[in-house]
Amino acid sequence: MSEHISRKELKQDKIKETIEHGAEAVISHGQFTLIVVLVALFTALGYGGWKFYIDRQTVQASAAFDTAMKAYQGRIASAADPSDPSAPFFPDESARAQDAMQKFVKLADKYPSTNPGKLARYYAALCLEDLERQNQALEELKKIGGSSDKELAAMAQNLSRFGGQTERSCAAAAGAPGTCRPPSQLQSKRSR
Repeated sequence: MSEHISRKELKQDKIKETIEHGAEAVISHGQFTLIVVLVALFTALGYGGWKFYIDRQTVQASAAFDTAMKAYQGRIASAADPSDPSAPFFPDESARAQDAMQKFVKLADKYPSTNPGKLARYYAALCLEDLERQNQALEELKKIGGSSDKELAAMAQNLSRFGGQTERSCAAAAGAPGTCRPPSQLQSKRSR
């Protein structure tokens, strides 16, 4: 005799199969979900760590930039200012420019990807110009010419273009390159 399956038994089998398929789907999707959650967690941790590192670098670069700017804006005097004895002072403009240039170059080399590091490269070029070392100043400006900071890159490009024209016109007037040095055209706007 053939066994007859009742309606109740048939429903129980379908319910049992549905529960089994649902459990299998949860297990297989659970592994996928776990993988997605772990990838998102590692991505968030990586970004957070990178952001924290960049922020720390920027803070350190800003402190070094402030120190270099104090040298750049230092007084020309034979003795310290009694109202601010901690302020730097220099015997002449070339000593001030040399000290500031060294600080800016060190800062730009140590923190090249930060905004203070890029600005330091620009100010180093200005110091080199103050020291009448135009070729080296142009080389410093070329380093920031391709910068992601559009305003800084434009300033560097304009200054380097202007400096190159000055040197070419001087060479044409004198007959040979490097035989004359025009007065500095890229003077900074600092108090003298």
